[in-house]
Amino acid sequence: GPNGGDGKVCAMMKATNSALQSQIEWRGPSTVDRIPDRGKPGPQWWRAMKILLVEDDYDVAKSVCEYLEAASHQVELAPDGLIGLDCATRERYDCIILDISLPRLTGIQLCERIRSLGFGRVPILMLTAMGALSYKEEAFNAGADDYLVKPFALKELELRLAALMRRSAESKTGKHLKVGD
Repeated sequence: GPNGGDGKVCAMMKATNSALQSQIEWRGPSTVDRIPDRGKPGPQWWRAMKILLVEDDYDVAKSVCEYLEAASHQVELAPDGLIGLDCATRERYDCIILDISLPRLTGIQLCERIRSLGFGRVPILMLTAMGALSYKEEAFNAGADDYLVKPFALKELELRLAALMRRSAESKTGKHLKVGD
C-alpha cells in the first residue's frame, strides 16, 4: 500500500471505482507524528458506529481507522472529495468525518453538497489542519456539526463522535430540553 504499508487500513467502499483509486496518490506531509495521543480507545459506552472518513493524508487516515476500528466501529475511507460524495450518497452512515483540504472537492464543498442533497441528519465532524476562525465559520455555515483541528488527540476525536451520536440519537427520539414557567 501507500508509504509501504501493506496491512488493512479501512474497508473501502465497494461502489468506488478501483481505476480511479489507483490514480490517487496520498499527498502532503504527515501530521500523524504530531498526534499527541495514540493510545487505546476508552470504554465503548455507545453503540458501534458506521463512519465515513474522507481524508487524503494516509498516515492520519490509518491512525484514525485503526483507533476507531479497535473500538468496534466500522470505518470506510474515501481519499478525496468526489469519492467521499459518492460514498455519502450511496451508503448510510452514523457519522461523517471530513478533512477540508481534499483533492477534487474540498471538505467545505462536500459538506454543502451532502446537506443540499437532503442528508441533513447525519452528523459531520470536520477534522483539519485549518485552525483559523474563518475556516471554522465557513465549515459551520456549510452544515458541519463539529470541528477538530490537527494535530489532535485520538481520544478527543472519540469523545466528540460519541457526543455527536448522543445528540443525534436524542433528536431522533424527540427528547428536547424545554424551558417552562
